[in-house]
Amino acid sequence: MARKIYGINEKLDKINENSVRYTLNSSSSHDDQTREQRNRLTSSIGDDSILLGREGAKLDIVNILTDKLTASSSFGISSQQAKISTLSIVGMGGLGKTSLAQLVFNDESIEKFFDLKMWVCISNDFDVRKILRNILESITEAACGDYSNSDVLANQVKKRLIGK
Repeated sequence: MARKIYGINEKLDKINENSVRYTLNSSSSHDDQTREQRNRLTSSIGDDSILLGREGAKLDIVNILTDKLTASSSFGISSQQAKISTLSIVGMGGLGKTSLAQLVFNDESIEKFFDLKMWVCISNDFDVRKILRNILESITEAACGDYSNSDVLANQVKKRLIGK
């Protein structure tokens, strides 16, 4: 067993030497990933003038979201008690998922059904504290203070969203 470990260590040393020789540095690939994630951050503002053929999909999504609230009010359930389920838009990259979400988000008929609208980008680097901070900043439209932990942030978000 000791010989196998010694052999593995030699192979790892050679890999490390080659990475230095050919400038294969893992930190630069991490920087590239971070830069790519920053470039993929989105906002709710979209240019709908260049998006063609999505009006039907947009109307379908708007109808799904608004029909749940309309149906709940016709059964005597207040809009506060109605639960909106998650609606996923999935597909390969470059198909226009984000652009479609922007169209729905900015649709005028959505305005009357929701007290608050927030656009929060969730990246592959899933950080609950960052997400809560972004939600809180979207609600208040101001930079939030440096809260000490996620629980405090969650309580601040809950306090501002309760009943909406």
